Amino acid sequence: MLAALLLAPAVALAYLPAPYGGVVTAPLPDLPVSLDPAEAHRESEIQVASLLFDTLYRLDAAGRPEPHLVEPGAAPSKDGKVWTLRLRRGVTLHNGQVLAAAQVALSLNRARRSGQGHLLAVVQSVVAEGEQLVLQLRRPSPELPWLLSAPATAIAVKHEGRWIGSGPFRLKRWSASGIDVVAHRAHFAGRPYLDQIRFKVFERPSAEVASFQVGTLQLSFHGTSVFGSQPRHAVATAEAPPMTLVYLAVSRARPYMADRRFRLALLKGIDRSRLGRLAATGQHEVAASPVCRRLLKTRLSTVAFDRSEANRLLGQLTSRYPRLTSDAASGRLRLSLLVDESRVEDRIVAGQLVADLDRIGIAVTIDAQPATLYDQRLRAGRYDLALARVMPQVPRGATALAGVLAAAGQRDAAKSCASSRRCGDRQARKLMLDLPLVPLVHTSARVAYDARLGQLRLEGGGLVRYADIYLRKAP
Repeated sequence: MLAALLLAPAVALAYLPAPYGGVVTAPLPDLPVSLDPAEAHRESEIQVASLLFDTLYRLDAAGRPEPHLVEPGAAPSKDGKVWTLRLRRGVTLHNGQVLAAAQVALSLNRARRSGQGHLLAVVQSVVAEGEQLVLQLRRPSPELPWLLSAPATAIAVKHEGRWIGSGPFRLKRWSASGIDVVAHRAHFAGRPYLDQIRFKVFERPSAEVASFQVGTLQLSFHGTSVFGSQPRHAVATAEAPPMTLVYLAVSRARPYMADRRFRLALLKGIDRSRLGRLAATGQHEVAASPVCRRLLKTRLSTVAFDRSEANRLLGQLTSRYPRLTSDAASGRLRLSLLVDESRVEDRIVAGQLVADLDRIGIAVTIDAQPATLYDQRLRAGRYDLALARVMPQVPRGATALAGVLAAAGQRDAAKSCASSRRCGDRQARKLMLDLPLVPLVHTSARVAYDARLGQLRLEGGGLVRYADIYLRKAP
């Protein structure tokens, strides 16, 4: 009887409803440059955008799209080219206004013209008719619900010079040190459990881990121990499969760098198995294809690490391109490597790339730039080499491959690929043959978190489902 009485509070606590309230402080993997969902491509931007903005569809626990901002029951016309979607009633924006179908149509049409526009390239037009949205497609696409669940297609409305949404959280503060979001209590799907999330950017992994140990941070992407000391609280972990591609962008400004053999030499001269351990906080795999094995059925042979072959390829190029000979007149080819200084892992990876490329006669200087300037130069192609990442907008093979094609500058191929189930093996093989970019590794996130956080799980390429998290209260 005594044992039963002692156990009763714990058993009862397990069946209590999740409590509302509380503030959680969490790290960001890098510094957001824009909170416009149509331009979101950095991991931090996609993470925050998923909280501030709602999509027409969202993925359920099994990874299937389900209606979110729209009513269930939508189906294409007989020819598959027209989708009529009815907007849910009573969806309120963060300024208190009711979201109108015309605002949704305007947002989707803007997304079609954005940097992530390949996701909606199959959509010819979006028109609001009362509370309905009519999407005219260029060709039938059963992939449309998946595309309309991508963070870049989330609905954003311009209000007083900034973008606002209807998501479970609204923006409170944004500075160089981080972002604060607070609960949108009128969210149509129910207010989130937490009152507030404070996102911080750390310059060093040790600072992040130390904050987690003393309890000022409730999540950590870089482990739980600094110099052997342990957190003062119980710890649980969650991990996502490796989906984010870490790659090397190569300038075409010099004729020999536009030659596929130059990029193949880089691929063979880099020890990618070692690189994966530096680039990821969770699982990693050497990139045999531009999309991870989990999302793409094709099984390509991994290009082997072979420094002698890398040197042989560079020797071939020397005999063909006099410019390469003159550029390497001092005995080494000298290049710069553009790196996002707000991304801790990339600064570490850059050091390993410098060491590996030095062994094949390429002297690399790290050019670490603030996030905004890094993005500007990456888009403009103002670099010799650039270390970059592509996080899939939707954990689906064709959509993920479209994102890589867009990153490689192959916009037309990306548009064709995004809306087709047949996009996959052939396109992946061609991309690995042409090597418009140098795929290095696929990475994932592993998060250690305070065990008092309930319902924490990762989805996609490592996004945390913050809207579902709650803080357990002490019995």
